[in-house]
Amino acid sequence: MHTAMRIAPVALFCYDAPDKEVVHIAKDSSLLTHANRLGYNGAVLQKLEKLLELMEQGDSVTPSQVEDTLGVYISAHMSVPTAIYSFIRALNPVTNIESDNAFLRTIHYAIVFGGDTDTIASMAGSIAGAYYGFSEIPESFHRHCEALSDAIEQADQLFKMRKPKSTET
Repeated sequence: MHTAMRIAPVALFCYDAPDKEVVHIAKDSSLLTHANRLGYNGAVLQKLEKLLELMEQGDSVTPSQVEDTLGVYISAHMSVPTAIYSFIRALNPVTNIESDNAFLRTIHYAIVFGGDTDTIASMAGSIAGAYYGFSEIPESFHRHCEALSDAIEQADQLFKMRKPKSTET
């Protein structure tokens, strides 16, 4: 699993941290598997520029345009921008996706592409889950999620680790 797919807990841990600290912690967490960031940081930034261009085109963008422009492969520069685009695009109704639930729209939209759909959908789903909250994730997803209670417990522990301790006077 590459850094982009496993970075969500860092965001939870750093929920109230200054941006500079979040970046530092995120970089440190990625050092386990990615020692040379120069190879893909520039590529990701270029793809984000393309993402903005697609967003400006609105609803007329087709899945094949997204695939061709942003990519649908496991490498960060070919998946992260596509996951971000999927989340942003699904903030509003999407043609041919019949759901009033924006979290579900995000997942559905992320899997319409070819390529590494599980990577893209997991990242898009992480963004959507953080944005909409646990209550917007359908109960059917909860029932089919392996080790859900363990994940919730770990998330609670991360949150408590960072939460400022109340001071008693």
